[in-house]
Amino acid sequence: MRPLFLPGVALVASLVVSSVCAAAPTTIVLLEPDAPSAAARETMTRARSELVAAGFEVVVSTRSGADTREALERAMLATGATAAISIEPTSKSTVAEVWVNDGLTHKISIRPVETTGSNDTPALLAIRAVELLRASLIELTAPADGAPPNAPPDPVRRLVDGPSRLDSYRAGFAIEAGVAGLLGVSPLRPAVAPTLALSYGSAMGLGARLRWIGPTAGPGLQGALGRAEITEELLVGECVFAPPLDAPVGLYAAAGIGFLHLDASGQLVDPSRARSEGSTVFATSFGAGLDFRLDPHVTLGTEVFAVVTAPAIVVDMGTETIGTVGHPELGSSLRLVGVF
Repeated sequence: MRPLFLPGVALVASLVVSSVCAAAPTTIVLLEPDAPSAAARETMTRARSELVAAGFEVVVSTRSGADTREALERAMLATGATAAISIEPTSKSTVAEVWVNDGLTHKISIRPVETTGSNDTPALLAIRAVELLRASLIELTAPADGAPPNAPPDPVRRLVDGPSRLDSYRAGFAIEAGVAGLLGVSPLRPAVAPTLALSYGSAMGLGARLRWIGPTAGPGLQGALGRAEITEELLVGECVFAPPLDAPVGLYAAAGIGFLHLDASGQLVDPSRARSEGSTVFATSFGAGLDFRLDPHVTLGTEVFAVVTAPAIVVDMGTETIGTVGHPELGSSLRLVGVF
């Protein structure tokens, strides 16, 4: 390792970590002297930032007593910490020592680093101390020959592995199946229908989806001459954005264009006057939803959306207009999503 130099400061990085941390404690003590120099304070601040970024909880304690090991063990016992870093000022050089305690054998290994360079800063010294900690943790968590791998606590794993890349919940190919509800607004007309979708998403969250809803089942529309039974089918191609999140729930938004087809059958008082026609119009859809992860390949999805057609479909009964479809319709869905 290249020598380091920090005039007037000595760093003793003393680490005590158990390799079988079943309770996975995450606290580290930063032990400072009674009257630290400016350089010592900056080194400790930089080291604290590095450790917090790695996922540890850091507690600052003031040193008392002359023996480094005794002071560290006392501070760790008081805080329940898994490790401690002690910073000590001297007049000549800086020494970094990483003490690693194997919780199974109770043996302590010590790794000193002499610093004699002329361009080293407290920031660089703190980073080197964390790098030395990283190397020690890799050895600590490596299994012996023939032994099963150890499972380190999450903060230790993050420090050793570095930050992991987050992927969107919708990364990859997916099949969605469930039930959807539609609500026409002129007049209010609820309906339910099966829904099926095929989609593909990138790890960054951008993707596409082809969605089918229908045929619907609902109460229809009532007029002076009888009742009109309405059946709708919707097919839309959508752009989907599901940002990567470090959370148990994923979010997404979708917008697309497609077609809405409507069939109407008249149940009139005078059957001889009943006549039905189908109609197909362009449709746009806008929606947002949540994905609840059940396992790495299955999520439970819920969504709210709106459908607007161009033009609206008008349903007449004789000379009476009894309703319109598609200006707009509101919807919601509940689906199981399988990601491959």
